[in-house]
Amino acid sequence: MVSTVMITGASGNLGRAVAAAFEATGAQVALVDRQRDRLEKHYGIESAQRQYLVADLTQPEGMQAAAKAAID
Repeated sequence: MVSTVMITGASGNLGRAVAAAFEATGAQVALVDRQRDRLEKHYGIESAQRQYLVADLTQPEGMQAAAKAAID
């Protein structure tokens, strides 16, 4: 069974390290940041294993939208 992990603040140093660790295990990662261009800068293109989610998690609707997108 493949796990999906949602990583917030994915364009920061810690987020990138956590994403790399989970990707190495084969997990699918849903990378969340407020700006898509920062995700693309650090990770390149999306893949079957890597999904980009743009959301402002300081707002309840941003949290809900990111969580829903990660599991869809």
